[in-house]
Order: sequence, then structure tokens, then C-alpha cells
Amino acid sequence: YGDWSSDVCSSDLWAAGIFRPLEAMNATLSEVEAGALGARTGITESTDEIGRVAHHLDAMLDLVQQRDAQLRRWTEELDQRVAERTRELQAANAELAATQRQLIMSEKLAAIGEITAGVAHEINNPAAVIQGNLDVAREVLGPAVAPVKTEFNLIDQQVHRITVIVSKLLQFARPGEFAGHLDPVVPSEVVGDALLLVQHLMSRGEIAVARVQAATAYRFCA
Repeated sequence: YGDWSSDVCSSDLWAAGIFRPLEAMNATLSEVEAGALGARTGITESTDEIGRVAHHLDAMLDLVQQRDAQLRRWTEELDQRVAERTRELQAANAELAATQRQLIMSEKLAAIGEITAGVAHEINNPAAVIQGNLDVAREVLGPAVAPVKTEFNLIDQQVHRITVIVSKLLQFARPGEFAGHLDPVVPSEVVGDALLLVQHLMSRGEIAVARVQAATAYRFCA
């Protein structure tokens, strides 16, 4: 009876030595499947076949955890590179869009310049004819021009006004052609030219312009 009891105890110990590592491995695998890559069996004292399997499982889990960390680092680096490349592409697209807008604006300005040049040519020709015939009339009439001198002077002023307006329009439409000219500018003359361009608008709005010479300023009143 004593030998049989001893055999039973030995069998229990042997079974426990087998099942305990198996249960530990099963629990560890369940934790790993749930996302806990740091889970291990923790079996270090067993030297039998089952214990060596448990040790091997822990080693494999160490390798898996290392590979997972490495993959995560690579993924983060890839995400950073993709984000950086995306920003570069966005910046390039924005620059391209700005360049396209500038090209469109340049083409529009070039078209305006061509149209304005044609209009200026069409206006300058009859204005030159008017001025030339006016000069001829003065020369032919001589002293007899006195009764209409005021009217002739008025025609001179209007022809000059036409010439100035056309010149200002050309400067606006083709600024590149005037960029190299660095002539002295008198502020009062600049204001006068500007007023000349908008004189018809002010007359419509019944706006009078009074120039104060002492202060070199303008007062606008309606």
C-alpha cells in the first residue's frame, strides 16, 4: 500500500510537471492573440521537453516583439516621408497655380496692350489731322484769325487733351516700354494728368476741383 501511494504521488508530480507548462503556454498564446506581445510563459526551472518548448516559445515571442517594434518604426518613417512628400507636392501645385495665374494675367495685359495700341493709333491719326489743319488755318488766315482765336485755342487744348489721354493709356497698358524712362516728376503735374483722365466722370457727378497753389493741394467738393 505504501509503494502504491508513493507511485500515485510521483504520477501526480509528473503530470503537474507536464500540464503546468502547457497551461502556461496556452495562457501566454491567448494573451498574445489579444494584443499583449510582452506576455511570456515565465517558465525557467524546467529542463524536460515541455520546458524546452516553453523556453523556445518565449524566445520566439521575443523575436516577434522585436520585429513588430521594427515594423512600427518603419511604418512611422514611411508615414513621415509620405506626409513630407505630400506637403512638397501641395507647395509645388500652389506655385504652379500661381504661375498659371501670372501667365494668364500677362496674356490679358498683352492683349490689352495690343488693343490699346490700336485704339491709340486710330485716335492719334485724326487728332494729328485736326491739329495740322488748325495750324494751316492759322497760317492762311493770319491776322483775320483774331475773331475766332478763342475757338482755335479751345481746339488746341482739346487736341492736346486727347494726346495726353492716349499717352497715359499707353503707359498703363504697356508699362514695360516706359520702365526705362526716369524723368523728373512734378507731383502737381501728375495730379493734373490724373484729373484730366477723370474729368468726364467728375463733370457727370457735378464735382468741382479747386486748386490751391500755396498749399499745392486739391480740394474736391460736390
